[in-house]
Amino acid sequence: MSAKQSADGPKDSRLEGEGSSARAAAWLQNHPSQFTCDGKWHTGTYQVDNFTEYGFGQLKRGVAWVQFCLVADEAGELVLSQNEWVKVKLAR
Repeated sequence: MSAKQSADGPKDSRLEGEGSSARAAAWLQNHPSQFTCDGKWHTGTYQVDNFTEYGFGQLKRGVAWVQFCLVADEAGELVLSQNEWVKVKLAR
């Protein structure tokens, strides 16, 4: 999962492209816990914070371009990829 954000937090369509993290004021990426597929649909809530594996900067109030991917196996076959602008909620 990764999140990219512009300097003041508004939507910037330039962050939607591959390799666009260089344009971002904040880019955070991590890999949530392992998932086991049971063949059923599930929903969940995930957080991106400053304790990430890669990235720079800090997310601010506003929106961020988020990419969430699940892979099927060690070969990296992509099963699901969802990209969208989401509202950034800051921890209290």
